[in-house]
Amino acid sequence: DFATRDPEWVRAHVSKPFQEIHRELNGNFVYPLTIGEKHDYSSISKTRTFTPPSFDRTLVYSQLSKNVENACIKLRRHGLFTCRFAFFLKTQEFRYHGLELKLVHEVSVPQEILMLIAGKFDEVYRPGVLYRATGIVLMDLTHAGASTLDLFGRSETIERTQKIYEAVDRIETKYGKHTVFLGSSFKAMTANAHEGDRGESSERRKNLLPGENDRKRLGIPFLGIVK
Repeated sequence: DFATRDPEWVRAHVSKPFQEIHRELNGNFVYPLTIGEKHDYSSISKTRTFTPPSFDRTLVYSQLSKNVENACIKLRRHGLFTCRFAFFLKTQEFRYHGLELKLVHEVSVPQEILMLIAGKFDEVYRPGVLYRATGIVLMDLTHAGASTLDLFGRSETIERTQKIYEAVDRIETKYGKHTVFLGSSFKAMTANAHEGDRGESSERRKNLLPGENDRKRLGIPFLGIVK
């Protein structure tokens, strides 16, 4: 149904990513075909909207923590490390507030990033403000991890944590993503990120196409049910 919609209707009713999907569905290449898996990235970002929006500092931080975990999962999947990142909070009025921070060592695990965020979070978060999304952008990506020793043994601690995450990644390969996650992400992990104001799932989630599941869906908007 979406593919057969008139292009003018598509441009008027949906955003650019859906317009590109519409063109692809109609045989027009938007992006070149890549057969091999991509491993080189200049940056990795993860952001997600949660509904209903919230004043709850713990929930907002937990949503950010979950995004950091997701970004680090992708880092490790491609053998990458980061030493610079930016995090942001998005208000219900679509205003963005954030900070860019730099790590002493290159890392691929979330604890080091969250440790730095925790000390700066209240410089960005404002009590009484309604938030709807959080995000993280990892930059200065390399394929080489921290190797420089330091006087305080921090690099050794990071290396031990990265070995733990090698085991975590093996567990998640076998049992699924987020089988093991940080306590700081608990509230986000146990909440439905796309519930409506009455605590109901979105129409798109309730009307899955054949072969879809709650985590894997085509990027096509819900256009209603034809009767």
